[in-house]
Amino acid sequence: MDEQKSEPVTSFTIASSDRVDMEGEAPGARNPFSGGQLVEDKSGHFKLESVKPGKASLTFSAPGYLKRTLDDVVVKAGEATRGVIVKLTPGGVVRGRVVDAKGNPVAGAQVMAQNPNDKSNDRPQRRDRGRGGRNGPQMGMMFGGGGAGQNGNVFPPGMMAYAAGLGLLGDKVKSTNPKGEFELNGVEPGTFKVLAFHRDHTSGQSDDLSMTESGLVDGVVVTLPKGGGVKGVVRDRHQVPVGGEIVVAFSPSSFDPSGGNSGAGMYQGHSDASGAYEIEHVAPGSYFLVATRGDEDLNPMSFFGNWNFDLVTVIADQVVTFDVIDSTAGACKVSGTITYKGEPIPHGNLSAVTFDTDNLLGVEWKAARMLDGGKFEFAGLAPGEYQLNLDNNGPQVRMPLEVPDAPEMHVDLRLPESGLEGRVVDDASQAPIANAEVVLRSTEEVQGNGILGQMLSREGRSVRKRTSEDGSFSFERLSPGEYSVSARPQNGQPAPDGTAPTPMLHGPSAPMIVRVEENRTEHDLLLRLPHALSLGGHVLDTQKNPIAGATVLLSMQPKSNDAVQHGRTDANGEFLITGLAAGTYRATATAKGFADSSTSNVKVESGAIKPAECEIVLQTGVHVSVRVYAADGGPASGARADLYPLSGERTNDPANTGKAIQNLFSGEGASDANGLIDLGRYMPGEYRLEVQRGFSKATDPKVVLKAGQGEVELKIDLH
Repeated sequence: MDEQKSEPVTSFTIASSDRVDMEGEAPGARNPFSGGQLVEDKSGHFKLESVKPGKASLTFSAPGYLKRTLDDVVVKAGEATRGVIVKLTPGGVVRGRVVDAKGNPVAGAQVMAQNPNDKSNDRPQRRDRGRGGRNGPQMGMMFGGGGAGQNGNVFPPGMMAYAAGLGLLGDKVKSTNPKGEFELNGVEPGTFKVLAFHRDHTSGQSDDLSMTESGLVDGVVVTLPKGGGVKGVVRDRHQVPVGGEIVVAFSPSSFDPSGGNSGAGMYQGHSDASGAYEIEHVAPGSYFLVATRGDEDLNPMSFFGNWNFDLVTVIADQVVTFDVIDSTAGACKVSGTITYKGEPIPHGNLSAVTFDTDNLLGVEWKAARMLDGGKFEFAGLAPGEYQLNLDNNGPQVRMPLEVPDAPEMHVDLRLPESGLEGRVVDDASQAPIANAEVVLRSTEEVQGNGILGQMLSREGRSVRKRTSEDGSFSFERLSPGEYSVSARPQNGQPAPDGTAPTPMLHGPSAPMIVRVEENRTEHDLLLRLPHALSLGGHVLDTQKNPIAGATVLLSMQPKSNDAVQHGRTDANGEFLITGLAAGTYRATATAKGFADSSTSNVKVESGAIKPAECEIVLQTGVHVSVRVYAADGGPASGARADLYPLSGERTNDPANTGKAIQNLFSGEGASDANGLIDLGRYMPGEYRLEVQRGFSKATDPKVVLKAGQGEVELKIDLH
């Protein structure tokens, strides 16, 4: 009943994950599309059948009201629980208009309210009694009238517009009238935003709003920009146009709940008979551009077997031309069987990864369709070297595969049966160390390019395990070959009162090179963790003033594939990095407004009387920007560039790759509508400039930055 008016609510939905499916083809209580049970009764009565015996959780929702969840409703087998009274509280009302960039009303726009701070999966806002560990309604009640909920947060933020267009958000979405006006009911108290979507515009959102005590927020205006777009041609690796492809652009940053996304982060188009595609009304930002096609049966896995992805950056109100290469079209069909100890594997997921690609990301990934009897099939793999990854019961298995330039290839794969076992101990006392991370990495060099290729080529050849209580570890199903094995302690854990983590007692072990023979397990490896050492120091400017908030990256020399250690300077420009092993390091400092600077040959020694120290001086350097021109002479938007020093060492530390990926997710680091890229500040010296947009590349082999220049704008033509 209505809690304020004491009148019956005549139409409402009941949802629960504690119901029993009585029909064989029922979607299931946890199925996202199962919805709830709609009740329409003039007196507000309801009857819910097929509830599991025990304590049930029931969620009630109705248009214009706040959801309410009753926990611990006692249900006895063979009996009806009677007298359940549910009081629903009316939610707030939001009124406003949706307009385009010129201020004209937008009719037929879809509008919803969303709490930007709610990161739960649509957790009920009101509960009568708590039950430990229960978060209210499960997947089955988060859609439709009974469960999309106030925020619809079962979807990532970037999927809101897509879900609304499919009707998956139920009555939480309203449409604007011919004057662009809307009214939302049942809005939860607290801070929220109004999101609006329309097929002829990109999405828009209001500023942060707050529901007033009166329960009414009026005069909200949401503006929908026209947005940018992406167009181009899908071709195979022989430059032949490919029609019938689904082309999807999705933004990585839009799937971050804390990113304040306006609800649209995925857009779709398709290629016609000439291979041409166009995606319109796209919000500015960086996108993964995926081209794929299904098989005749539209098996979902077939889309992953054919997909090709690259990176594109869309500028506001600009249409970016970006051609896509479908490497699977006309490629080699690879099929075969997978066995383990003579028996076909019953199930699993098989994928193929290659870093032999010219796309900006530097990696291609395909999934095989798995069939009965251990059979698999890749719809098409371009010629080259691949790493096959099999995930099923047991540890992931990685196997090399060479694909020829041929129409078809059949290969029978036998899972390796080699292994490696050992222990991690304290170097001084020989006591076992639990929960240490052991990293097994193939010594075979695979050099990846591109934003993701550099990281994945390094991590893709490593396997990580944690030691048990007795310090033991084991790796199974390894391919024969040479491996590097190392261990590092668990990171310091924060104290119960939330203060700084406890200091690390151990540093990482020295890497051990191990040869694994076919069908043999290597035993009794012993990795020793030494006493933890530390490195402190200062980051200063040229006037010896401390620089606060600078990031210090520490990597071992010569170059190591292990993750770097990092720290941050305090208000006095001081930093301290702990948990180190003895060795020679390179310390690199980065800070906003300064060029990066490194200090090499920093020695950290065991037995030293006091911790090692170093001083890093940052200069403002030269502010570098690049203006990129397309083949037609116009500015090239969405291009990315980098400067590589001609002498000295350019670090390929994971932190550098992480910074590039962070820029990718945030949409930064790409040329704007005028073709301009801000590269930041660099020390004077000689560099090589590399620029890429899609498969178009350009290189300036020698760029000279001189001391005292202040700012430099470089120019380059893509071809």
